[in-house]
Amino acid sequence: MTEDKTFVLIASHMGPYLSLLPLESELGSHNVQFLVSDVALADRQLKGLKYLDLSVVQKRYGGLTRYLSEENVNAILRSSPDLSVRNDVESKIGLAAQELNIPVFVIEDYPGNYFKATSERLDSLYVEGEYSLELHVGRGIPRERIKIFGNPRYDQLYNFDTETVRRLSRRKLGLDDAPVLLWAGQPDGENSYTTLTRLLSNFSIRDYTLLFRAHPRDTTYKQGRYQKLNTYGLHKVIDVTDFSDPIKLYCTADLVATQYSSAGVEASHLGIPAVYLLFDDLGKSELLRSKGYDLLPWCREEGAYLIADEEQVDEVMRTALFDGESRTRTKNIFRHKFMGHNASQAISTDVVQCLT
Repeated sequence: MTEDKTFVLIASHMGPYLSLLPLESELGSHNVQFLVSDVALADRQLKGLKYLDLSVVQKRYGGLTRYLSEENVNAILRSSPDLSVRNDVESKIGLAAQELNIPVFVIEDYPGNYFKATSERLDSLYVEGEYSLELHVGRGIPRERIKIFGNPRYDQLYNFDTETVRRLSRRKLGLDDAPVLLWAGQPDGENSYTTLTRLLSNFSIRDYTLLFRAHPRDTTYKQGRYQKLNTYGLHKVIDVTDFSDPIKLYCTADLVATQYSSAGVEASHLGIPAVYLLFDDLGKSELLRSKGYDLLPWCREEGAYLIADEEQVDEVMRTALFDGESRTRTKNIFRHKFMGHNASQAISTDVVQCLT
């Protein structure tokens, strides 16, 4: 079905890269060339996987247009970095594809991340749900080009042995029976740190372990500000920023807290509830600016917890961390409304059909 076709998969940051990675095996690794930059490039280097970057393309081919032409590329699959990424490889190759009339398929990494440039080609946009479809229709993308197939990055989580990984990871971290809260930070510097401190200041219970994972691009973490977390009198505070496998961390936790990181979505797929802290002056305004909406679909459907102001922190956190009945209900809602099946296979099949 794909023997005579060449696909170029494009990614820069880790989230978009993970949304594309499962398609490599579905399309056939011998048919796929990964063009990467930034964190995605570093990951493939570390794991010894084949890749190209813009410097290699420039040196070997003289530019993106000649590369696509000489390699007889049949289709480009790219993801959707957030607005903080400028002049990214995804956008650059989109312009070259327009010039050469090569189909471009976009797998949205997170609801609202994709913003189509006027000059970019778009044949199909793959999104997670109806909420994303309506958002992009409102942005001017024809409804018939938007397909609700889910996100391939979550496929591996559907039959994951969460309990076994949880037991082994907790042992590795030296955790006892105290409840575990994992904070998943974002690359917005002061906002992420301030949100976490508001949570800790307003949550009256202290007998739990805090695992905090700062984002690699969090400048506040690099400045050493997170050392102050040890002053809140918690059972334990452990920095897991350098922990190599975030999936294992999610399994370790009883609750994942974040502003609107996809870490909460991954954890929910594993059966670990998530709480999103969207304060008007911090996460909520940034979510609206960067994604185009101010209420997450999982929170709207009660498949995750939401804290919108400081007065809600104590009550919501008590419920999310200790109320077994509420936790079970939240997990069940997420499972029934937001978990799909084998998005990578569905997308790969659709891409090939569009080329025939």
